[in-house]
Amino acid sequence: MTNEEFAGRVDVTDSYASYLRNGKRLPSGDLLVKIILTFELDPLPAMNAYQEGGNAFGAYLREHVFSTGRTVDTADTGSEPEPVGTP
Repeated sequence: MTNEEFAGRVDVTDSYASYLRNGKRLPSGDLLVKIILTFELDPLPAMNAYQEGGNAFGAYLREHVFSTGRTVDTADTGSEPEPVGTP
């Protein structure tokens, strides 16, 4: 998944997505919840990584969101989900 795809899914800028991915920023509590729900993450490990700080949370995102073939939710369009990221 690209920074742009991530940003679009959770409504942040591409640059902020990059900061999160690289551990340079931590999301607000509300954004953390949105990330967990949007990408259907296990809340406990996500929150543990968040509590460990930016580097740990960035590593968690890289492993569980950015490096996966998660699909884009297309429920609003009624079409089938399309894979994201490079195979």
